[in-house]
Amino acid sequence: RLALQRCVEAGEDLGACPSAGCPFMFAWEPDNRRLECPLCQKTFCLVCRTEPWHRGQRCEQFQAERGDADASDKAFAHCASSQRLKQCPKCKFWVEKSDGCDAMHC
Repeated sequence: RLALQRCVEAGEDLGACPSAGCPFMFAWEPDNRRLECPLCQKTFCLVCRTEPWHRGQRCEQFQAERGDADASDKAFAHCASSQRLKQCPKCKFWVEKSDGCDAMHC
């Protein structure tokens, strides 16, 4: 499990379920925007990493309809930066910087 997590952090075409505490990891498929996690039973958009899956809506439309989520997202991002967490620019997964340079790729 630790080896898989290291591969996810290294950007080895693997992803982790966005649900907090869910250990499920999966292989990225370039054309797949939807993840239905077999462990936590939640369905996510892999582009904006939100639940539920928003079929037929662009991520921007879905985010706008969620309303106040932007404020809580900004608050989390501020807190995360003080905890040495960094968001991958490609998959938006939050990872903890353990060592090395600040460069990140997915």
